[in-house]
Amino acid sequence: MKLIELVTHKDKEIKETLKLAAEQAEIQKTIDELKCAVDKRDADIKNLQKNLKEAETILATAIYQAKQKLTAINQASSRKISSEELIKFAHRISASNAVASPPTWAPGDQRRPYPTDVEMRHGILGKLSDLPNNNPILQSQGSYGEPMSSNRAQSTGKCNL
Repeated sequence: MKLIELVTHKDKEIKETLKLAAEQAEIQKTIDELKCAVDKRDADIKNLQKNLKEAETILATAIYQAKQKLTAINQASSRKISSEELIKFAHRISASNAVASPPTWAPGDQRRPYPTDVEMRHGILGKLSDLPNNNPILQSQGSYGEPMSSNRAQSTGKCNL
C-alpha cells in the first residue's frame, strides 16, 4: 500500500512538473516572440538612424550653400553697379566676338560655331606637340619622357581652363 501511495505521489509531482514545464514553454515562446519583435524594431531604428543621418548631411550642405548664397547676395547688394556701366562692359565683351558664334553661322548649320578637336590639333597649340626635342621651349619644360610638373598644362589638344 505504501508503494502505491509513493507511486501516486510521484505521479502527482510529475504531472505538476509537466504542467509547470508547459507554462514555462509558453512563457519561453512569448519571450522568443518578444525578442523577435525587439530585433525587428532594432532594425527599423537603425534604418531610421541611417535615413536621419543622410537627411542631416543633406540639410547641412543645403544650409551651407544657402549661407554662401546669402553672403553673395549681401555682397552684391553692397557693391551695386549701374546698369549703364554693365551695358558698356557687355558691349566690350561682345565686340571681340569671343562669346558669340561667327556672323555667318546660323542655327541648323552643320558647321560648329566652335573649333572641333581636329581643328584644335591643327592650330598653334596642337602643333607644339610636333616640335623636335631640341626646341628651346621644350627644353625648358622637359622632354617627352619626363613627367610634367603639376603647374604646367599637358598638350593634349584640349583647352584646360
